[in-house]
Amino acid sequence: MPRDWLERRVCDGIAGLYGIAPDQVTLAARLIDLGTDSLRFAELVLWLHDRFGIAEPDGLESVETVGDLVGLIRRYL
Repeated sequence: MPRDWLERRVCDGIAGLYGIAPDQVTLAARLIDLGTDSLRFAELVLWLHDRFGIAEPDGLESVETVGDLVGLIRRYL
């Protein structure tokens, strides 16, 4: 299924932050399965702020998948 610009940007951003192949990052992928630990989570929060101007978004603690993260970002755009 083709990704829209936001889905592509988030998936590519996570791939770059985590040093993994972009095809490993799908909307259904769980962040923890991609290697998210406390340090990477902090990097992800900084990335959200840098790329989208989102600082301390409500609901971030309930994000489990890449798709959840995309949905969270959409609420702020």
